[in-house]
Amino acid sequence: MCCEVDLMTFLNLEIKGREIGHVLHQTLKVPFSHSKVFPLPMISKTKQILYNYVVGGLKIMMMMMVMLMISVTEATVLQVVVVMAFHINWVTRIVLNASTF
Repeated sequence: MCCEVDLMTFLNLEIKGREIGHVLHQTLKVPFSHSKVFPLPMISKTKQILYNYVVGGLKIMMMMMVMLMISVTEATVLQVVVVMAFHINWVTRIVLNASTF
């Protein structure tokens, strides 16, 4: 049952995700929100391409980080992906705040 999501496991992953977000917030002093999607600013085509590369790389790094922090027995890849979808928000915010382009 690779695609069956256990509610308690999901909630545990959600809590861990929020903890990671909190640590990042404390370290980088970057404001982040779990409820709102950060709107993309109007930027030039070149900057948009650069942005896509940076975010793509960050998403991969974050995914690897989460998969390392959560044992394989505790979560399936699907569950990790579901949790990552919730927390891509503040990754985007960090990129936009950190990048001066």
